[in-house]
Amino acid sequence: NTTDGNLHFNPYLPKNWNSYSFKVTYHDSVLRILVSRGKTTYTLEEGESVSFAHSGRSYILNKHKNMVVVE
Repeated sequence: NTTDGNLHFNPYLPKNWNSYSFKVTYHDSVLRILVSRGKTTYTLEEGESVSFAHSGRSYILNKHKNMVVVE
């Protein structure tokens, strides 16, 4: 969701699932999010950079980079 114009994620993986992924288009950026057991991977597929919060902690991700947040 967005709060004050910023992206916020608090991903949850259902007990019987191994993983899931989805994409978010935000302004001129496309962010791919992969949620798996114990970690979430963010990849900026389009755009120069995007800032977001994961479980309340702020991050900035640059183009063609992955960011893995370990739970």
